[in-house]
Amino acid sequence: MYSFDKEYVFDSSHINGMYLEENFGKYSISSKVGFFCNFDFNQISNQPHFHNCFELYIITSGEGTFNFDKQSYYIKEGDIFIADPNVIHEISVNNVQNI
Repeated sequence: MYSFDKEYVFDSSHINGMYLEENFGKYSISSKVGFFCNFDFNQISNQPHFHNCFELYIITSGEGTFNFDKQSYYIKEGDIFIADPNVIHEISVNNVQNI
């Protein structure tokens, strides 16, 4: 098991196929990482799309908007959320800082 650390989040070669574990008081998250995404100013949005699996997001820097099932949510550094399978979603960057 690897503890969640920004060093591993920014360099996806360290996390692909490995397990991450994070403890939040009485709650913990363990997951196998399948892939890593980084959005920057050159990519304002990842366009509306959906998957047939859950998707876990950890916002490591910046701010943006998460559009999910016709609702918009403000997201920022430190936010963690899950996109349900088969629901159209999109992330948009609100400023020039990476998200």
